[in-house]
Amino acid sequence: MIDDSWAGWLPLLLLGPAIAAWVVRRRCLLASLYLAQIAVYYGLSGLVTRSLGSPALVALVTLWAGGVVLGACVLRRHKTRLLPARGQAPHVAQVILAGLLITIHGVLVFNEKIGVAAQLAGGVSTPTGVMGTLATAAPIVALMLLVSALSTGQRVPAAVAVAGGEVILLTLSGFRGSAAVFVITAFTVAALRLPRSSPWRRPRRIATASLLLLAISVVSFASAANVKSRAAADSGLSSSGTQVFGLDQALPNVAARLDLRPGLQTAIDLRDDPYAADAVSWTFQLQALVPRALWPNKPVIDYGRRVSAEVYGQVNSASSSTVTTIGDTLINFGVAGVAIASLLLGVFLALIERLSRQGSGPISLALTASAAMFIVGQEGPLILGAAGLIRNLVIASTLWWLTARLRPATTPSARAEVAA
Repeated sequence: MIDDSWAGWLPLLLLGPAIAAWVVRRRCLLASLYLAQIAVYYGLSGLVTRSLGSPALVALVTLWAGGVVLGACVLRRHKTRLLPARGQAPHVAQVILAGLLITIHGVLVFNEKIGVAAQLAGGVSTPTGVMGTLATAAPIVALMLLVSALSTGQRVPAAVAVAGGEVILLTLSGFRGSAAVFVITAFTVAALRLPRSSPWRRPRRIATASLLLLAISVVSFASAANVKSRAAADSGLSSSGTQVFGLDQALPNVAARLDLRPGLQTAIDLRDDPYAADAVSWTFQLQALVPRALWPNKPVIDYGRRVSAEVYGQVNSASSSTVTTIGDTLINFGVAGVAIASLLLGVFLALIERLSRQGSGPISLALTASAAMFIVGQEGPLILGAAGLIRNLVIASTLWWLTARLRPATTPSARAEVAA
């Protein structure tokens, strides 16, 4: 239950980040999206679940949100421009590339090499190996194909089919929020990349697409919950976290899944605990930045399982737990580290958005998709999230560029566009 002496402060965790998101929206859409999530994770969900609160928790969330706002405003203010009607239609080879990647993703899902079944069996949610790495890039390439098609009006049905296939696979993976993350990311990338003349910016189309994708998100969430429940039952690991709930329990259960207040409170309580520090150590996390090709015997970065064992005492559990992004930073670097990390995060988001809006080449497109996916799925540790962002950026942009080279460049302008 909420500490009664601080119950009156709890609305600040909703109103503070929400107001900050509104204020910074014109400077940096990515920062605004991030802050809106903070408002949901620590404010709205906490008010619904009535979970534990403390003055330290309120102060840390406020400090983190304030740092992101200041960081997003550090760069010199520039006039935000929508991309003009330019760019190339996706090449047929890029459609084939996206289809191949989601096929690899599907093979691994159906063989239980990735997804919730693999996590329950081995405690690892991030796939390894060449095939696993390509599978993690599938959503990014699907987003690149979708936005390129919508921007030019060419090969739109193929791009929508690829994106729809990716939503289905993310649902079948059993991670309940994965498909919704993909949908929100698609909206974000479209907002950053679609040209001002795009018919998809018309209010009627935006409203129609929003309702349709909201329905897809709800259905995929419920379907993924059933997949997770069935996988847990088959493996004998059923628990309250794998049970399917009805509509009458939807609001409190979803709020409980989104509520990060208990995780952050745990990090506050254990900030000086050596076992907790070892579980979330950035020295350990930095190993994720080293490609397995250069370090074949690199240990699996089972961050979530380490947190379950060392922080929550679930030694033999296959579950993946969190102490939140803020809590991870607090345990590693203290309050000063929280202030600095949030400021740097805000600068990073503003810089990424500027590069995304101004660029038109494959690297810029891949950067937009990878960064948006990182922000929407932001509750992973910062260092592991950065490792995933770099990996997806390198793989997606390289594959996209290679397939673009198959396009005949018969004129100097065409050659310049391919080179860009």
